[in-house]
This record gives sequence, structure tokens and C-alpha cells, in this order.
Amino acid sequence: MTELCRGKRTDNGEWVCGDVMKGTRNGDKIQILHNGKFVSIIPRTASWSDGTKDRCGKYIYEGDFLKDRERTLWLAVMGARSRNFSFIDVKSPKQYTIFGNVKTTFMEIVGNIYDNPELLKDSDSK
Repeated sequence: MTELCRGKRTDNGEWVCGDVMKGTRNGDKIQILHNGKFVSIIPRTASWSDGTKDRCGKYIYEGDFLKDRERTLWLAVMGARSRNFSFIDVKSPKQYTIFGNVKTTFMEIVGNIYDNPELLKDSDSK
């Protein structure tokens, strides 16, 4: 399976996805291979997907917010060693790890920590 990566372009702020990510020696520049050429992205927005999809068929990336049928808000994080997703309940310390090809057909992406940081604040008030 190809690992997917994404990030926001440095020139226009649009999201791009690709299948390769590379950085420079000093780590201040990251690029994604997008449509056959390397595109520079904002380093803090660089995130990976292991190919897991939400119930709508969208790839889930690190930093995505998802809601389940009970409207619980989850944050997708990826283990550095395992390269498997964990989903953290943003209102409690619960954490669930997904191993292998487990379908997340009960979750839907509702935003991400870069574009929708207010979702964390909204969860604190509920």
C-alpha cells in the first residue's frame, strides 16, 4: 500500500496530496510529489495517511477531526513506530488504536487541526 501525505502549499495555502514527502537537511523545507513535481508545503501542516478512509470514502490524515454516530469528536494521530492510527476522544483521555485494515465506516471527517482549531475549543465547552 502506498502511504499518502498532504500539506498546505507555501505559495497559495491550498492543500495538496502526494505519495512522497522529502525534507531538506536543516528541516525547514518539506516537499510533496504532487502531479509529477515536487511542491513546497508549510512544514507544520505535513501529515500522513495509512490509507484508512472515513465512512464517506475520504482518506484520513494525521490531525483530522472525525465524529462518530454518537457525535463524539475524535482526533486522528499516527504512531511514529507503528504507523497505525489512534483516535483520541478530545473531551476525555480515551484513545483507541486501529491496527491493520479496520474500516472506520462509523466515522466522518469534519475538519482538521489546521483549518478548524475552534473544534477543540467547542469540545471544551460541551
